[in-house]
Amino acid sequence: MADKVDKPILPKVAYPLKMKSSSSKYQLQHYIERLVNDPDSRFLFNDSGLWHQGIHICENKFKGLCETKEIRAIADGRLLAYKVDSEYKQDKATDKNGNEIEGAIYSTGFFLLEHEMEFPKGNKLTFYSLYRHTAKIGDYADARIFTTRKNGNTSPQITVLESGKNIAIDEGMVIAINSAEEKDGKYNVLFCRDKGNNTLKPRGESWYILPEFFMGNYQTKSKDNNIIIKQHEGKATTTVTTLTNGIAVEVIPQEVDKGRHQLLSYTDKTTGEKKMPPAGAVWSIFKKSYVNIPLVKTIPLLTKNHCFTELDKEVIPEKTHDDNKNTLFVTKSADKKLISIKDETGKLVKQLPDGLMIAIKQDWKSVAYADKNKHRNKVLYYIQHGEKKEPTNGAIWTIFENSYIKGGVTVKAGEVLGFMGEYNHAQESGNKLFQLEVFTYDDIESFRKNAQKAYDIDKKSGSRQIKDNLLVVSTGSQLYTESNNAMISLKKAPQTIIIPLSEVNSKMVGNKKYFDISPYVYGTLILESLEKPPLYVDDSNLTHGVLLPNCKIFKQSSIDRIRGC
Repeated sequence: MADKVDKPILPKVAYPLKMKSSSSKYQLQHYIERLVNDPDSRFLFNDSGLWHQGIHICENKFKGLCETKEIRAIADGRLLAYKVDSEYKQDKATDKNGNEIEGAIYSTGFFLLEHEMEFPKGNKLTFYSLYRHTAKIGDYADARIFTTRKNGNTSPQITVLESGKNIAIDEGMVIAINSAEEKDGKYNVLFCRDKGNNTLKPRGESWYILPEFFMGNYQTKSKDNNIIIKQHEGKATTTVTTLTNGIAVEVIPQEVDKGRHQLLSYTDKTTGEKKMPPAGAVWSIFKKSYVNIPLVKTIPLLTKNHCFTELDKEVIPEKTHDDNKNTLFVTKSADKKLISIKDETGKLVKQLPDGLMIAIKQDWKSVAYADKNKHRNKVLYYIQHGEKKEPTNGAIWTIFENSYIKGGVTVKAGEVLGFMGEYNHAQESGNKLFQLEVFTYDDIESFRKNAQKAYDIDKKSGSRQIKDNLLVVSTGSQLYTESNNAMISLKKAPQTIIIPLSEVNSKMVGNKKYFDISPYVYGTLILESLEKPPLYVDDSNLTHGVLLPNCKIFKQSSIDRIRGC
């Protein structure tokens, strides 16, 4: 009996733009038809003969077919780095006579993702996708950003939902709130950022804060332009004043009377003086008569993952190594149970939840003890509630090797990264696009050779741990058409075509399966307007994408990069 191979570890994949109709067939062909007619977007050289290491996905080419605003991840992975422009850049330019003209306006923003696949076990390929010319920050939505404040003499604090522990934080910190998630009158905290731009965020736990510990930058706004301010003193309630729209107010979004929130102050529109309630009294404002004026705009992907959006610089959202060059990971249980930290004798030290940052020494070999059948690595420290926890007095902590993953912002295939930005030539404006590049530093040939060997073993064994997902119709492959319930041989394929199996119709004729590749030979426009005989290939053209079929390798030696297309 042939050897069996392990199941492959493969990322899910998606197109970089979402089709407007999920039932649309032949998605790849629709992409190809729009790309081949764009002279600037071609890989590896554009029509001007310039080196072009990616493809342009242009709004005007894909409008009507796809939702063109949102750029989506092409595969499961993690965000390694990003850059967001505060404003687009503009070159200086002159015409042929040396006269100054309006220069090109363009984005320098990007998202860089890392992806991995493994087949067979131990044969890994790490590859990257780079999305360039992304939108400036002004194109994104306002964030629910507030500042922390004291409540009387009590300093602001965050409550950890799971443990009930309170974490003291400073007054005046920037704080991101998920106002849609509220528990017992407290609001969910995404992250805090102090005046030194240090970020404090929850890891493996949920943080909440009482509304009296934060305030927003608010303005009055109502349909009738008439906002009544009331004063509450004991059981007495009186009207203090009436405000118009556009007055700056400080509000605690906490109900002090039915439908009314606590008002800390308002700014007199005429004098600019800040008005506050007298000692012992509380002011209130109707909760629907003021709006939040956001302090900042942020990238939703980053905010959701507890990251502050920084501008005009290349940013690594999550460190992969600490200052001592120790590798950092994030705890992640395979079975959704707590993760056990043990000492060298096998004694339980601590149980950790998912999501904590942890430093691991991977080349350390654990001593034999109760868990000798499991490979455990040495724990240098972990961080919980913002505090560093590490072994003392020469103790050794260990963790099972499958209980942690690489850190960083995890991204799913098809998840929105950001928006298209502008990339214009001189004297142009408003052209929305992004450039997509896919590359690796690994040895593609070695990976492909090992994967092919495992694929052949798997196919021979009949276990089929890896199921075919591609049709590769190579130049010279036999084409067929159907006549009277039989397949008739036609000419040979004039060029190589690679097609996702999910986008191809198939049928059984006799005891053999055939696949209709007509849209990829004729093109969808011709197929829809002219009557053409269907073209088929047989199942000898089946393969799997992990083998990187028809992948040509170009080495960009100046930066020691290998690119596959």
